[in-house]
Amino acid sequence: MHDDTRNMTTAVILSMVFLLVYYGYVAPMLAPAKNDQVTQSVSQIPSQNVGLDPLANAATPVRPLQDVLSEGNRFPIETAGLKGSLSLSGLLLDDMILKNFFTELDGKEPVRLLTPPQTDKPDTFLRIGWLGEGAPPRDALWTADAKKPNHFTWTSPEGLVFTTILSVKNHLLTLQQSVHNISPKTLEIAPFALLSRQGPLSDHTGHLVTTGAVGAFDGTLVTKNDSDLDDMPQGFSSSDGSKGWLGLAQHYWFTGLIPEGPVQFRLRRQTEATGLRHQIDYVAKMSPLLSGRTQTFTSHVFIGPKDVALLAETQKKLNIPLFDRVIDYGTFYFITKPLFALLHWLYQQTGTMGAAILLLTVIVRLLMFPLANKSYQSMNKMKDLQPRVDELKARYSGTATEERLQLSQEVMKLYKENKVNPASGCLPMLLQLPVFLAMYKILVISLDMRHAPFWGWIPDLSAPDTAYILNAFGHLPIDLPSFLHIGVWPILMGISMYISQLFNPKPTDKTQVILMNTMPIMMVFIAAPLPAGLAIYWTWSNLLSILQQLYIKKTAKATKKI
Repeated sequence: MHDDTRNMTTAVILSMVFLLVYYGYVAPMLAPAKNDQVTQSVSQIPSQNVGLDPLANAATPVRPLQDVLSEGNRFPIETAGLKGSLSLSGLLLDDMILKNFFTELDGKEPVRLLTPPQTDKPDTFLRIGWLGEGAPPRDALWTADAKKPNHFTWTSPEGLVFTTILSVKNHLLTLQQSVHNISPKTLEIAPFALLSRQGPLSDHTGHLVTTGAVGAFDGTLVTKNDSDLDDMPQGFSSSDGSKGWLGLAQHYWFTGLIPEGPVQFRLRRQTEATGLRHQIDYVAKMSPLLSGRTQTFTSHVFIGPKDVALLAETQKKLNIPLFDRVIDYGTFYFITKPLFALLHWLYQQTGTMGAAILLLTVIVRLLMFPLANKSYQSMNKMKDLQPRVDELKARYSGTATEERLQLSQEVMKLYKENKVNPASGCLPMLLQLPVFLAMYKILVISLDMRHAPFWGWIPDLSAPDTAYILNAFGHLPIDLPSFLHIGVWPILMGISMYISQLFNPKPTDKTQVILMNTMPIMMVFIAAPLPAGLAIYWTWSNLLSILQQLYIKKTAKATKKI
């Protein structure tokens, strides 16, 4: 492999990284958002089973959210992490906020995960009930038992007594449903639950964060987003008798259905003139309920942040497989998850997310030092031999096939005499690539990054750097177009990347020279709309790379003197 081949390999690697970052995250994020959210409720997705009838009428006028929540027939719910209420009309869980997380840095408005239908806000609600003859209709008014806290009952005209017992701890709700047949007949009955969302299924446009429907049943992890459903007009369903869980994953939050018994899980979409609606649900098999007998069914609902410790605790408590995969660790799961856990531990030890990122970068660089060292040593040797390679190219400057073949042979002879393998510089770069992609991934998905400040002017590591250079940090009254919203950290990242490239052998091909020189500029524009934490990580990683290359050059000079 001569110099041109090595340069081409380097160019291919850099191009792959550029395309992966840009088309995997930046381009989808910069694309205009689909106007799928609506201001009126639409009909529920029709079910194959009787009983999952519409919960909201599209013709019903919307009302302010607070007016709906201030009405009667509501049962309050509050834990250390949740606050909301349960509507006794239909036993609808449609009001839930996260007490410890807020939509903005000012901490005024808490994050809302469940919203009732027919309000001025897009709704997301959860309903647990029964199907079959004598089952409660969607508007059945349940009674809260005054003597038994968290007990709700409803009796059907057919002679079925339904009872639901609700217990709540932190972010986990447990519902024990029972039905007692006091009629003389045998009736067919089955439990179900649904989670309905108005508007798009996903709340995040970047491909590096999986949002939408996430679940696991029969030992298989399943993820579905809006684009998946575009190709599945009939929706998605599991086999009958599946065991597992299924829910709605957002960037930082998760709301999931976790039945204890075997069910069929389903995901469906309905599009109408008034908008879009998605429904996640499960239905158990119909079974006969004899006169005088009682049937019970227990299920759980997780409502909360995608916190590593919280998900692990829930997985252990309920003994449900793959619940840790609510967090999207990506393709390199075996690399991303340990790094994710280490970042979280460093954050707990330092109390500062910025310090945790810097320390993790140092640790990763130390672990990758042998590979990076080998790559840098090879590149330095190539750089030292570059003048002699240029001499050979000047000697065999013709275009004839024989001269080009002779040049190739002479260059390879030169490398062999100096014990230089051009491929040894590229292979370590390829081996390090999964680790650095995993680092990029964890900084995008980490809940700890959200609303975490950094030293200086960065109030939120999960948001772009808004200290724009081109309008003098906001002092000039200039309305910049979005692609010129370039903060200080992206520029520092580009400068550090350019300096780092100066230590590499200069490509001889003019096209590759242009590519190498413009890559730092392109990366500035790529990093500008991304979270500031990523730009800080890239800058710090580049600085460590520069120090490592300086160390290698110094060591190489000392070795030559000896």
